[in-house]
Amino acid sequence: MGRLTMPRKYPLPAPGGERRASCDYCGIKWYRSEMKRDASGRLACPDDQSGRDAVTLDRANARAAALATRPKPRRLD
Repeated sequence: MGRLTMPRKYPLPAPGGERRASCDYCGIKWYRSEMKRDASGRLACPDDQSGRDAVTLDRANARAAALATRPKPRRLD
């Protein structure tokens, strides 16, 4: 039995202008309106939208490194 990719309640036939596209992470076809582009420009299906892509992780790592290398303020007594 194949994995269900689109919700069963989605109207068939699809509304005008709707098309199917493959998820760039898992390769399963979804309606384009249900997918989102992530920071790296790839299409992510609802199953893969919660994860972080490489660009988002790089930005978070750079931000953390910048905060770690800042000098700490001195306390004046």
